[in-house]
Amino acid sequence: MENRRIEIVAPTGRAWEGMKRVLFKPFEISKWFVLGFTAFLASLMDGGGSSGGNFSSTGGSGGEEMEEVEDMFEGVVEWIQANLEIIVTIAAIIAVFVIAIWVALLWVSSRGKFMFLDNVVHNRAQVAQPWKEFRWVANSLFRWRVLYLFGSLFLVFGLLGVGGWIGISEFSETNTISGGTIGMLVCLGLVLILFVFLLAYVRLLQEAIVVPLMYNTRARVLDAWKETLQLQGKHFFTFVLFFLWQMLLNMGAAAAMMIVMIVTCCVAAIVFMIPYLGAVALLPVSVFFRMLSLEFVRQFGEKFDVWKDMPNQAIPEVPSFPGPDLPPRPPGLPGE
Repeated sequence: MENRRIEIVAPTGRAWEGMKRVLFKPFEISKWFVLGFTAFLASLMDGGGSSGGNFSSTGGSGGEEMEEVEDMFEGVVEWIQANLEIIVTIAAIIAVFVIAIWVALLWVSSRGKFMFLDNVVHNRAQVAQPWKEFRWVANSLFRWRVLYLFGSLFLVFGLLGVGGWIGISEFSETNTISGGTIGMLVCLGLVLILFVFLLAYVRLLQEAIVVPLMYNTRARVLDAWKETLQLQGKHFFTFVLFFLWQMLLNMGAAAAMMIVMIVTCCVAAIVFMIPYLGAVALLPVSVFFRMLSLEFVRQFGEKFDVWKDMPNQAIPEVPSFPGPDLPPRPPGLPGE
């Protein structure tokens, strides 16, 4: 494995050709709708959202507006204290309901990732067969994703809570925020940004290596992560470059989608926002990026090559390396 020259950009062309082969050679609308359904399932819970708020204050010469705000705030606090038990009960019920839906969608999404991957690899459109076949590995992935996402949310909201507590505490006492506090908030913001990039990198490893490795070897998620971390430890800068290259391609895809929405006078935007139909319309994008990670990671050996057991004519061409060409690999080659 040490003699291999790992390509960063070259897999892009092969992913593009693979996308065209799956979706357009030949073009079958029924295949698009079935494949789009598995892509829709795979993308559940992968989206993100952000929220923010701006704090502003205005003051009058007599301070009358400030007194009115304080009286209103005290009234709200008194109402909450008087109805605290009801508020907590309703909030708990809503929280349990939301978490239950979130966990259910995460479970379906974990199964959908293997369904979509299997259809892309075999250039077909099936639902029932991959749903049953990959039940065990999908459940293993689901358990890890639940723990990982709960931990990530805990850290993110913890950072936001600390920052909010620091800022609001000082503002409520002095009606101003000192330079030192602003510096602390900026540092917390930078930590949060770095953490978001770390989450994106972990997701890249999950999609590019962990899921294909589990698909190929039927390994448990922790075993797949162990091997993934060992691999990226040996090729850390290669994976970082691929991460940056994929970010650039994502920006290009977003720009192309924006152009399509403008040209169609926002008709495409409406279609994109409809969950299932949006997944069907965006199949070229989702299949391309699924192919891209598969083409990249297969360069690390047969264990990571999802096409290794398929007929040669069905396997996209792999770049040549200084050592023996792959596939097929001669017996006894290091990394077997």
